[in-house]
Amino acid sequence: MNKNSRLKNSAINSVVAGSGQILNILLKFVVQTVFIRQLGAEYLGINGLFVNILSILSFAELGIGTAITFSLYKPLAEGDEKAISAVMNFFKKAYNYIGFFVAFFGLMIIPFLPIFLKNTQIPELSINIIYIMYLANSVASYFFTYKRSLLIADQKGYISVLNQLVFSVFQIVIQIIILFIYKSYIGYLLVQIICTVVSNIFISFKVNKTYKFLSKYKNIKINNQEKNIIKKNTIGMMGSKIGGIVVNGTDNLIISGLVGVIWVGLYSNYFLIVNSVGLVLTQLVTSISASIGNLVVLEKSSIKKEKIYNQHNYVNFILILFSSSLLMTLLNPFIKVWIGEKYLLSTFTVITVVLNYVVAQSRQTSITFITSFGLFSKIGIKSIFEAAFNLIFSLGYVLYLNMGISGVLLGTMTSNILINVWFEPYVVYKYGLKMKLKINYFLKYFGFIFIVILNSGISYYLTKSLAQSITYLFVRAIISIVVSSIIFILFFTKNESYKLIKVRVMKYFQ
Repeated sequence: MNKNSRLKNSAINSVVAGSGQILNILLKFVVQTVFIRQLGAEYLGINGLFVNILSILSFAELGIGTAITFSLYKPLAEGDEKAISAVMNFFKKAYNYIGFFVAFFGLMIIPFLPIFLKNTQIPELSINIIYIMYLANSVASYFFTYKRSLLIADQKGYISVLNQLVFSVFQIVIQIIILFIYKSYIGYLLVQIICTVVSNIFISFKVNKTYKFLSKYKNIKINNQEKNIIKKNTIGMMGSKIGGIVVNGTDNLIISGLVGVIWVGLYSNYFLIVNSVGLVLTQLVTSISASIGNLVVLEKSSIKKEKIYNQHNYVNFILILFSSSLLMTLLNPFIKVWIGEKYLLSTFTVITVVLNYVVAQSRQTSITFITSFGLFSKIGIKSIFEAAFNLIFSLGYVLYLNMGISGVLLGTMTSNILINVWFEPYVVYKYGLKMKLKINYFLKYFGFIFIVILNSGISYYLTKSLAQSITYLFVRAIISIVVSSIIFILFFTKNESYKLIKVRVMKYFQ
């Protein structure tokens, strides 16, 4: 595949993924607003808690999906239909086992749910029914969703995004109607299950139609060499998966168990906003993973690959620059306008939320290239240490310093800084680019971080005294964007990546 095709596919995937994510976010805000008005903060806390529990159960997947998707890059680049079919057949079998595994162990958790539900007035029977419905939705996703991976690996991820967007819109509209008319959480979850199943069936039909050779080779198996590669990558991903679950999946469990389930509800509103912004940025910067994977297969020059890495990192930090400033200036004013003052968290908590977001998003370039290079076996052990650090620091901040939600977030940020910030780029350079990671990389990295924090601080200082109203939300946003633009011009336009990207963009539009 030539460079123009990669650039075109990258652009299409990024634009569709980003646009779809933005629309989906807007709809989620609508349904969350109705949810809060109709059911209250306690049910919102239950919602956040069960999402975390099921994310922990997803350890059964152990990263096999990512490992298998990587195995599709080479046969897709070479047009090897038999090899593609063999990988997909293996994928199907693996995910069927995983689905049954999650269902079994998910049911085993039911007797232990009261441990995580502190100070709740919701009847135990209702909680169990709600949890089972969440579990059913999670399990249903395993039996067809693996086919989305073929589209993503083939640089056609926008098809999957559009499919999810259509069903997401339908789901949210029906959920809002049910909440308004019946105030039924059960009905709300039933719609979610139905839409998940039907969406996956539709994408399955689309993949079968697009890749007709799959039915021709439906009994072909992968060879032992490919199986060993997948096994090696999966084992490498196990540590990463477990570490990721502990880091990202236990926050609400700690908050619910040590602080109270209602605080999970309060934090979930901030999480929705920050996570939504993060998802848009992540979609934009990781939707080109398949194109990078194609580059890795076909491009031999390490210097060219490093330039792409630097440009990707540069764009990622520009997005962080603008988004973190907007979050710092708008989070609390938006929450107050959106759902009321009683749902506000302290300014210090907002600062920790934004800092945690900045550090997490700064990792996306290295994560994207680790995935594209297939360096899963190199990050497994790292993730175990990351998980341990996160748990130790989070519990320490909460139990001994009594920092509440802020302590949990600082625990995550601390583990990221101590482990991921240096180790992930080290892996990319040593095993992917086959180059030495120099101190200059970290000087640039922490320089970017300093500029991002400075920018957010200036924006916040200039807007903190403004009234918290709808009108002044727009004023805050304009001030934040203007300040960020000035900072961008002063500090980002002198970068080598800026010049290279400018040339690439100008050539594309000529």
